[in-house]
Amino acid sequence: MRGLKALLATVIAMALLIAAGTAILVATVIKRLVHPAAPIASSASMPAITVPLDQPAGTRITGVVRQSDSSLALLLSGGGRPDRIVVWDEPAGRIVARADLER
Repeated sequence: MRGLKALLATVIAMALLIAAGTAILVATVIKRLVHPAAPIASSASMPAITVPLDQPAGTRITGVVRQSDSSLALLLSGGGRPDRIVVWDEPAGRIVARADLER
């Protein structure tokens, strides 16, 4: 008899968890339908800017990583020099760090 009560309590608890999970799922779907996320700006609509990196001709940007809200780490290659990393400070409009990558 004791085992049946434990089984009944377990079944009721699981039913309550399933009902709560379903309610959360439905609420999330409704919220996203009513308040859709803002569209992400495509690269076609972003203005083109020129950044003076003072690198030799033939240099290519092979990788970009955002370091913080105001700086980018750029992986540069080519231009007759070894691969290198420069850290660009956007608000100041200047390079704040450089590192050459030896092979």
